[in-house]
Amino acid sequence: MLDDWFDHFKCTSRDASCPARGRLDPVTGETLFSSETKEVLLNCKDKAAYLQDPLPLDQMYAVIQPNPNSTHQLKEYLSRRGESCLESFHLMLAHFGNCGMRTSLADNLNLTGICRYNLAIRQKLRLTLANPETRKRMPAAYEGVLSFCNHTELSYVNRLAEQAGIPHNKLPFKNVETLPPDNGERFFSEHLSWMKETKPRNDPQD
Repeated sequence: MLDDWFDHFKCTSRDASCPARGRLDPVTGETLFSSETKEVLLNCKDKAAYLQDPLPLDQMYAVIQPNPNSTHQLKEYLSRRGESCLESFHLMLAHFGNCGMRTSLADNLNLTGICRYNLAIRQKLRLTLANPETRKRMPAAYEGVLSFCNHTELSYVNRLAEQAGIPHNKLPFKNVETLPPDNGERFFSEHLSWMKETKPRNDPQD
């Protein structure tokens, strides 16, 4: 399929069995592909052997329906395999280390940003799946705005309410997520310091 895609857009061919089916730009007269495209294609074919088996198309993404009040009515797609999103996120984290950011600021941006982003996504999914009528009364721009970010504090308030005799189904805060057990993950700044100490001096990325 990669070869067919390349043949479909290339403008010249030395192989009669794979004729070029592309065309030059009518305004500039330039080709769509550069001289490096062929090499990139060969690299892609080499690496394709290591790809995992893909999921069926209807299982590749979780679909977030648009807010009824949204003017564009575009759906959002949340990948069930977040490799590409994870790579782009790692690129942003690299900037924290490369610019000499203060460790406390790097930790706050990293931990707070990840938590708030994940909480906003979960809130959208919950509104989509569980509360369609409530969602109709909410402006589209407010779907990702969180009322509370510290769920540990909310859990503590719920425990106080239970101790005061409030039934479990009438606790003040719903959908509270408790922290999982410590999995050994350390602060982001410690990871950067470890990378700096262990990276060889002749590393080509220096």
